[in-house]
Amino acid sequence: MSIAQLIKQYGYKINDFEEYVDIKSILLDYVHGYEIVKSVVAIIPDGIQAIAGIELGGAILAIRLGIFTGLPTVIIRKDGSVIGNLYGKSNILLVEDVIITGYSVIKAIEALITVSPDCKITIIGIVNCEVGGIQIREVSYITNISSIRDS
Repeated sequence: MSIAQLIKQYGYKINDFEEYVDIKSILLDYVHGYEIVKSVVAIIPDGIQAIAGIELGGAILAIRLGIFTGLPTVIIRKDGSVIGNLYGKSNILLVEDVIITGYSVIKAIEALITVSPDCKITIIGIVNCEVGGIQIREVSYITNISSIRDS
């Protein structure tokens, strides 16, 4: 089963008012979450020294990735505070479950630069909702909302 099919089956919701992708519940499932973690690990570039995840879905993903890879993990809260230690880490992977407008990713980048001014940040998102919003170059996505709809 592809990641798009997995998300459609277990995390894609649509009703009269909205379309919604819930990656958190999939990440918390041992078997299905593992499939997502493996797909992210496959595209992590060499040299990453730490993983940062945006509260809440990105934090769950970051923790699972940290356990899988052995890399130190930090969580970036909505208020911009960073939980964890990036001391001596300059090459950071920032992960988010669902990227809609990109605003929370920009805020997380600002938080990481505040605690580690010279860091290089690589960004991976699980789902690109293709809404527009803030354009962030150089983001790798596992899938997008169109693929989920079509699977």
